[in-house]
Amino acid sequence: MGLMNDPAPVLLQHFNQFRTGCFKARGIRFTTGFMLDAFPITDGGMQFSEVEEAINRLMVSKQKPDAIFATSDKLTTGCLKTLNRRGIRVPDDMALVGFSNTDIAELINPSLTVVRQPAMEMGRAAMELLLQLIESKRPITQFEKRILSPTLITGDSSRKK
Repeated sequence: MGLMNDPAPVLLQHFNQFRTGCFKARGIRFTTGFMLDAFPITDGGMQFSEVEEAINRLMVSKQKPDAIFATSDKLTTGCLKTLNRRGIRVPDDMALVGFSNTDIAELINPSLTVVRQPAMEMGRAAMELLLQLIESKRPITQFEKRILSPTLITGDSSRKK
């Protein structure tokens, strides 16, 4: 598996959530041996040439990956575009999985397998907690931590035909 990752810590958390959901749920112990190479993307995938260069480096490695996990919508779509340009068929030749907050995954062909984080619920929880802080009559010394679970949505980009 190749990892297309922006160096932002939150995006590495995306991969860790994906890893936890996919590997642990299936009783597979994750090891770094599953990762062929990680090529950090410094610009969040905003420059297509950077994504293309990373994919090209990944594809000339001794052991080519059979899947790529991208930590944002922009990186996922950039990967798909590059793989298509190289004649690499998704999912027949390479599986592609992304991390998403939008409905773009369903609009692309093939539809993308994504880890969807509950963005609306995250915003609602953040606002509730912020309002509690603002409206509190006393200084807050203990903070509440809420964990909202992501959902794996299986699209065609990871299904072998």
